[in-house]
Amino acid sequence: CTTATILMRLAARPDGIFRPGDNPTIDVGLPEGSEGYMHVILVDVQGVVYNLLPNRLAPEHSVAALRETAEDGRIRVAFSEAVARAETRVAFRVDDSVIGRSRVVAFHTREPLFEGNRKVTETLDIFLQDLVRRREAAPEIFLGVQSAILETRG
Repeated sequence: CTTATILMRLAARPDGIFRPGDNPTIDVGLPEGSEGYMHVILVDVQGVVYNLLPNRLAPEHSVAALRETAEDGRIRVAFSEAVARAETRVAFRVDDSVIGRSRVVAFHTREPLFEGNRKVTETLDIFLQDLVRRREAAPEIFLGVQSAILETRG
């Protein structure tokens, strides 16, 4: 099984480094086939986890369903503010409180990583405790993981 790929974009920032005021978008390339589920998080420099997929605004996270709306095999998990307002989606703007390196992580699993939707934000400690418990209880569900750095500078 091929793992997902993560792409972060902002047309005005070809160097891939985001600055305060920027509104980056985040796309995740779907793995080959239609097996499993995706869970995508962003962990910021302060240790806050943002559950980008699934969440209450985008609860569907099966690869088969995501593939139906994917463009070029990719799904967007963080949107421009204009799209987020119009379509009730997740967006964020870089501010001075998150300068540094954040990490986007995409998990591909055979079944949902967690039961139901998690809070939009949570601490890294709580997320990791639950992830470790899940991994210990059902190690066979993990198909792949991919991560990328989202770098911000002042």
